[in-house]
Amino acid sequence: MKTFCFVLAVGLCLFSCSNKPDEPLLLPVVESHGQEWATFEGKVRLPNGEVLDVELSLREGSPGVESAYKLNGILLSNQHSSIVQGKGLYEASQLNDGMFGIRLMGAATGHLVSSEGFFTRNIDRMRNAPFASTDYEYTDFYFVTTGDGRLTLTDENYNLIVNDDSFTLFRRSDLFTIEGYFTLGPDCSLEFFERNTFKNWQVARLGVYRDLEDKYVDLAKETWEGIYMRAVAYSVADPSDTSGQHRNLVVKKLVTMGDNR
Repeated sequence: MKTFCFVLAVGLCLFSCSNKPDEPLLLPVVESHGQEWATFEGKVRLPNGEVLDVELSLREGSPGVESAYKLNGILLSNQHSSIVQGKGLYEASQLNDGMFGIRLMGAATGHLVSSEGFFTRNIDRMRNAPFASTDYEYTDFYFVTTGDGRLTLTDENYNLIVNDDSFTLFRRSDLFTIEGYFTLGPDCSLEFFERNTFKNWQVARLGVYRDLEDKYVDLAKETWEGIYMRAVAYSVADPSDTSGQHRNLVVKKLVTMGDNR
């Protein structure tokens, strides 16, 4: 097994405390707001072209002060599947143009931990391809952000690899279950009504969004029909909401769809 070394560039807004000027500055992008960890989720592309689904948790930290991270990843291809899990230390440093970098030092080699929740909730996805050993080369990854909770993959010179969100990690909430009905709107966007909380959600084009679109087309018998769904989900900040109060729904794992018993 070989080790991943992740390097992320994260834009952060620093603030000071007038009463304690010598305290280290916190990083708002990983500020926990009463929770110990901030979690990001998305996809990264490996040098060989394969795509790794990543859950990255960062503990609160300050520039120049080492802090902890936890990393879970799953690699799926037509030929094989594998799990990457690790933990270690990261260190933040200032970059140009108001950007900050976070370096994850010595990310642990991939290994299978069958008792972990990450493996359990992904085991159905891994049945589609044989499980392979995680024999990866050492790889540095670079990300940039504007401090809005989005870490976008770049090359080693911090140039974007793609011009969309294909390889962006989004800061997310904890996972939760949802049950209700979703519809495909006139603008081809998905909306979800949670029948237990009576809350309406706009569904972000992340997670299993494309699968939901395809299944909706197969199941719907009329325009804007509500289709029952039960799933595991999380929320992310709505990029169009400057107040930061509104959040969008991301469906991570579909449990059942079309059966409203």
